[in-house]
Amino acid sequence: MSTHAAQAQECANPTWEDAHRGAEPSPTELLVLLNERPELGARALFRVFSSDVNRLVWRLLGADAEHNDLVQQVFFKVLSQHHSLRDPHRLRAWIHSITVNTVYQELRRREMQRLFLSAWRPTQLHGDLVREIESRDFLVAALSVVGRLSAKQRIVYVLRFLEGCSLPEIAEMCGVSLGTVKRRLKGAVARVERLVVSSPELSELFDPKPESEGGGR
Repeated sequence: MSTHAAQAQECANPTWEDAHRGAEPSPTELLVLLNERPELGARALFRVFSSDVNRLVWRLLGADAEHNDLVQQVFFKVLSQHHSLRDPHRLRAWIHSITVNTVYQELRRREMQRLFLSAWRPTQLHGDLVREIESRDFLVAALSVVGRLSAKQRIVYVLRFLEGCSLPEIAEMCGVSLGTVKRRLKGAVARVERLVVSSPELSELFDPKPESEGGGR
């Protein structure tokens, strides 16, 4: 086929992006596209899941100077490991799990850094995010409380009370048992209650309902 003929055929046939413009591809379509046309598949994957990943990182870590780096780490892991996903319908849950584990690893790294180097780095708040919050001081105080939880407690606490995930969903994302989630959440709630005693103005924010021992949510 001549160059002109190939160009004519390309113009006559819409690209995959044109054909799916404005429509979200199915998980199966995304995985097929990643295998057959990796560059195009990566762009489509980011378009579909970037909002989810950014929201989760923000919720779990707060406004952080390394936010974008962590988001990139998540998508790098997804792109390099997508062949291991057997069930396409679990793509969204799988990406959420990778996001949670990536943030957890970063929190653990920082815990170890503080332990061995005693180095506290001040949180840098992104102006565009802070402006959406009614009170900057209130946001800083709230994040300081959640930030004093251990990495494991912080993850389950944020997923439960800020993301509204069910306990089974949290267990799946963290790769632990339901009993472990309940135990970590109970410890997190108890610690938060102790921390806010000196800050009554935060009591409204940190007022989770007790978890039912037998409930799934």
